[in-house]
Amino acid sequence: MKPFHRRDRAALIGLRLMVGGLIFECGVRLLQNSWGATEFLMRLNHGINRSPLAPELASLLNHLMAHHGVVAQSIVLTHLIAGLFLIVGVLTRTASLALCLLYLVYALIYPLPLPILICAACGSLALSDAGQHLTLQRLTLPTRANHQSTQTG
Repeated sequence: MKPFHRRDRAALIGLRLMVGGLIFECGVRLLQNSWGATEFLMRLNHGINRSPLAPELASLLNHLMAHHGVVAQSIVLTHLIAGLFLIVGVLTRTASLALCLLYLVYALIYPLPLPILICAACGSLALSDAGQHLTLQRLTLPTRANHQSTQTG
């Protein structure tokens, strides 16, 4: 298999930084607006009533209503933490997979283009090696020679 070219790595890094910045900004906006359990319940009820979901999925989402406070707080924390992880380049695949699943559920409730696009971008980041380049982990590793030198006697 061919290794990635520099422009492919740059594109993945750009995608990771862009998605991370947007997701972190979304989490900050949710905090500024004091988004919480009542807004989550209102959006979930509205989405379940209007969405063309299967009855099984709608009943599964009805179970979320019992834990609306915890779910709303975890959504805000997921946006903040996963956005920071994507920006810094730590646990990129895990953070993008969590965001992909979060926006997949959101896209099932509200089938709009933006949640579907964010879900696809996070899913592609979860499958890529975007976290292996331009990361804090990589910058802190000691440098090693890429070749082996021969022993001189």
